[in-house]
Amino acid sequence: DNSGNWKNLDTPLSLVIKPPFWRTVPFFILVIIVTLSVIYVIHYFQTKRYLDRQKELETEIEKRTIELVKKNEELEIANQSKNKFFSIVSHDLRSPFSGLIGLIELINDPTNGLNEEKKIELLKLTEISAKNTFDFLETLLTWARSQMNQTACNPELNNLSMLIARNVELK
Repeated sequence: DNSGNWKNLDTPLSLVIKPPFWRTVPFFILVIIVTLSVIYVIHYFQTKRYLDRQKELETEIEKRTIELVKKNEELEIANQSKNKFFSIVSHDLRSPFSGLIGLIELINDPTNGLNEEKKIELLKLTEISAKNTFDFLETLLTWARSQMNQTACNPELNNLSMLIARNVELK
């Protein structure tokens, strides 16, 4: 009889089978902690990268703003110079035109008592004044084109005494 070797065969044997580690609660908790840590680290570095980029952009904006303010100040100075220049040119054109208008009114006035010789002399003065004013305008246009780099410089010889005499006639 082999019954002595086995004690109480009538009681059931209990066998405990442990699940593999990857199916345990501690493993799931570890996976959740690692996943949350990875998400946090990714979020941290993305946020840091975005903040660094934002600082770079703010620095660039500040630099460009300073440049714009400087250019705006230069533009304001240039605009004031332009206005002063136009004021001077307007004044310089006003005198010859008022002289022309005065001569033409004098010639056209039937009550002035001018003979034909005097009218012809005044017409010649009017022509000279008109040509000088036209030359002045041409010079202004040439200068304006040169400021816009639309003309080439073509130096030429001129009779200085004739230029001076012509400019003296303008006054």
